[in-house]
Amino acid sequence: MLLSVHRDRGGLRRSVEQVLAQTVPDLELIAVDDGARDQTPAVLAELAAADPRVRVLTNAENLGLTPSLNRGLEAARAPWIARIDEGDGWAPEKLALQLARAAREPELVLLGTQTRYVDATSGAPLPGPALPVTDADLRRALGSAQNPFVHSSVLFRRIPGMRYNAWPSLPERAMDTISDYELWLRLSLLGGLANLSEPLVEFAYAGGHAGLTTERASLQFDLKRRLRAAFASALARDPAGCVLAGLDPGDQLPAPPGPRRRLSFRLRYGAVSAPPWRRRALRALGYALDPQDLAFHLWTKALPGSGLRWTPDPGLRRQLEAATS
Repeated sequence: MLLSVHRDRGGLRRSVEQVLAQTVPDLELIAVDDGARDQTPAVLAELAAADPRVRVLTNAENLGLTPSLNRGLEAARAPWIARIDEGDGWAPEKLALQLARAAREPELVLLGTQTRYVDATSGAPLPGPALPVTDADLRRALGSAQNPFVHSSVLFRRIPGMRYNAWPSLPERAMDTISDYELWLRLSLLGGLANLSEPLVEFAYAGGHAGLTTERASLQFDLKRRLRAAFASALARDPAGCVLAGLDPGDQLPAPPGPRRRLSFRLRYGAVSAPPWRRRALRALGYALDPQDLAFHLWTKALPGSGLRWTPDPGLRRQLEAATS
């Protein structure tokens, strides 16, 4: 289990205790103290002293989420990695149900769950999306620059050399908001994806912490789209390197979008409350303004064809199978 925390907003102890209360007792929680200057070090030290399954790694300074998670990944020893963020919670049977599903379907490499959303302050329930559950729908969402996995819900296979952010040219801190999406893209090439239909995770929503303004959402979406384009290019050149380790140091993300692409985004995703016919019309107009994104959207239909089960190169297939065995 992997946790990185820079500031305890009051939910750290509860999150750790719910991990330790899982019905699967054989687990290890790696908690990365990312240069915290509040009560976080004391809370983690107390929890580690009370339960030997808690292992604390301490950053001398605040490095950011992505470098901290990579440090935790390097220290991990279990064949599966699960993530939880401070303030989020797990149902006691969460890991057991995910591991049972993974045992029944050994091709799975990434498995999430549905999520209950609550206000971080009051605990009141909040509305939230129903996430896709099938491999095809999850790939379609990833290919459309959407993230169909809640980070605190995922269980993914530990693969030697795998890390968050495989782009040497992009600072890790710049990837903090989409490093999970980038990792899911690479994992999608190694095997199956799924979300359980049960809501086994509680996501604590704190305004300004997890929330996105329209402008920030637009920028995040664009970074995902640019990442997807560069990812497709790197995959065509070096599939194994793209999946298992780092990408070519010469790889650069495409240029930021111009006004036309930003308008396309707003047309396709800004009219959330509009009638369905109007949303479809605006989406069509948005794609007309940005045919390159339409091409990427259509390209996603071929994404499963790049996966391990469809790899035509026997040598690559053996390499990927060895990495996941």
